[in-house]
Amino acid sequence: MAEKLLQKSLSERGVNDVAVESAGVMGLTGHPAAKEAVAELEKHGVDLSGHIAQTLTSHMIDEADLVVVMERAHLYSTITLRPDAGNKIILMGSLLPWLNTDEIEDPYGGSDRDFAKACGVIRDAAEILADKIANGAEITSHRG
Repeated sequence: MAEKLLQKSLSERGVNDVAVESAGVMGLTGHPAAKEAVAELEKHGVDLSGHIAQTLTSHMIDEADLVVVMERAHLYSTITLRPDAGNKIILMGSLLPWLNTDEIEDPYGGSDRDFAKACGVIRDAAEILADKIANGAEITSHRG
């Protein structure tokens, strides 16, 4: 969801020269997006139906200017792949000062309501991140 919501937010700001790519650390390579995620993003005018999961690689981390993760487990897995990349990894929830945590819980396996909640939080964080990218602002965590 984050990839598509960030792409949408960037496009709405006229930023079309930033590549946004989704990859996971839990080994679901080749699987389509959860039907609940597809349905939730459809409500926001975003098509996730063709999404196929891929696994994060050290090459992807090397090529990225910024790696945005949802949970601390993702952060640790990313640092395990590329220990020297810590300075370009952020927890997406850290962009939201009103959130009680810097993590955004993965709704996979949850209810439609869980997906709606996660989508809302991810959308809010994507909007803030897109604003920062569009304005050339430094991207850092509000919590660290």
